[in-house]
Amino acid sequence: MKRHSQLILVSLLLIVAGCSKKSDLPVTIHLIETTDVHGTIFPTEGQYQSLAQVSYWVDSLRNAVDQEHVLLMDNGDILQGTPLVYVANFKDTLETHWVAKALNYMNYDVASVGNHDIEAGHSVYDRYDQHTQFPLLAANAIDNKTGEPYFQPYAIVEKSGMKIAVLGLITPGIPGWLPESLYKGISFNDMVETARKWVPVIMENEKPDMLVGLFHAGGNHAYGGDKEAYMNENASIMVAQKVPGFDAVFLGHDHRKWNKTVKNEQTGQDVWVVGAGSRSKQLGHLAVTFTDSGKIFKSSIVELENSPADSAFISRFEYEKKELESFVNEPIGRLTEEMNSESSFWEPTAFIDLIHQVQLNQTQADISITAPLSFRTYLPADTLYRKDLFDLYRYENYINGIKMYGSELDDYLEYSYGLWFQTMDGTSDNALRFARNDEGDLIYSDRYETYQLENRYYNFDAAAGIKYTVNLSKPVGDRVTIMKMTSGVKFCVDSLYKIAVNSYRASGGGGHFQKGAGLTSQEVKERTYYSSSRDLRHYLANYMLKNTPYTPEVISDWSLIPESWIIKAKEKDKKMLFGSE
Repeated sequence: MKRHSQLILVSLLLIVAGCSKKSDLPVTIHLIETTDVHGTIFPTEGQYQSLAQVSYWVDSLRNAVDQEHVLLMDNGDILQGTPLVYVANFKDTLETHWVAKALNYMNYDVASVGNHDIEAGHSVYDRYDQHTQFPLLAANAIDNKTGEPYFQPYAIVEKSGMKIAVLGLITPGIPGWLPESLYKGISFNDMVETARKWVPVIMENEKPDMLVGLFHAGGNHAYGGDKEAYMNENASIMVAQKVPGFDAVFLGHDHRKWNKTVKNEQTGQDVWVVGAGSRSKQLGHLAVTFTDSGKIFKSSIVELENSPADSAFISRFEYEKKELESFVNEPIGRLTEEMNSESSFWEPTAFIDLIHQVQLNQTQADISITAPLSFRTYLPADTLYRKDLFDLYRYENYINGIKMYGSELDDYLEYSYGLWFQTMDGTSDNALRFARNDEGDLIYSDRYETYQLENRYYNFDAAAGIKYTVNLSKPVGDRVTIMKMTSGVKFCVDSLYKIAVNSYRASGGGGHFQKGAGLTSQEVKERTYYSSSRDLRHYLANYMLKNTPYTPEVISDWSLIPESWIIKAKEKDKKMLFGSE
């Protein structure tokens, strides 16, 4: 891998060349960020925005101001999310990684590493690192053998005589979401602590004209807990406020658009905070004008909705596009009835229960637990293609089998339904928990163009294999009543059951095992009796191939009560969640 070799090479070149000769001032450098691209490399069915649109916009800027005045960055989470990257990651593994090809073609200068890039596993991100012609950064991802950063910690990019230092950081929450096998030999350090270590090194050794943070972490450091907590998942703005020296920090991970300034607590200096949303729909743009008296900043979020695709980019990757189409259009079965994810927020559905069936089949468990991982997906009664699996199951999660006592399962479900539903006082209330701001007003979600849920829907776990009710007239923690196993056998709180879950949940994602069932991470590991070697989507495809034609069926047996309250609440909730369609 490149790791430190590029950093050393850049430093040697600077020493040999001596001090860089600055262009006549003033000079303006345009820093452009993509982030959380999630595999949207070129336009495909159902996805218009892509790097093809980014390429068109960036090339237009370069033609207007010259290549030497544009610094192009990607802020991680690009190796997951679409069939294209799935093929590049796991199928066509002997050639140059398709994403590396695309970003090399677009002349990216630098990139950070995201948690979903790590999710693809060593064989994928190590290969991607080898194939990129620019450095991958993550100063707080530490090689356990050497104690040094596994990826390059920072890069020096020179544009029009101006030396720009870019420090890369990754969210340290990865061990709580992913199985250790995916990042074997790597540990993750606190972002603030790491920045405090590296900024003085950069300033002393490199003497840059500008210091930029390229952080794959969100900006709301209060999200999910104590905002001052060590190893905070979303510490990007916290770094800008607590570590002096940064001129700008570019955000990722939270899929939010950021465009503001914050003050460093020690120096009082304004630090520009920019985040470009997700999925190639926006660009973060920070224009920096260097003058004799200092730097002048102008930032914006560039919407690419009306930007055309770069025809040269699409033509360059025609082969890859044909390979992708051949893969995604492969029939893997046929549905005899339609499946829809919408009702999964209030009741068992065949859509979710297909996932349950795959998990139970693979682990030979007594009970399966999963959440609605597709916000709003419809599959017709027709041929099922490989591309449909990416609508049915969005993530590259693996499957785990874990042993739990009945009492722990009950606590687990109490926790899950507490994230999901509020306590109702009557028929006029909502059932779902919708987010509200400090003034108590409902929050509108630009991403889905509907009202925002208080918690992430992929944490709304329900179980198959047991018959139970959830009484929303009761307080959180006292709602779930498990009557029996769906086989008719008695359910016992002191019996040990085999439970099938995905790897995100088994690794601590959502907190269900720790905060709900009261199990430590070590206890979950010790109770794990099965870990799959491939992602769940692989087994889902095999299951459909063996069971076609497939007739969707509901195998879960749970319900919300009081029923009369839920009927009215569901109508109101559905309109708020999905709009008035």
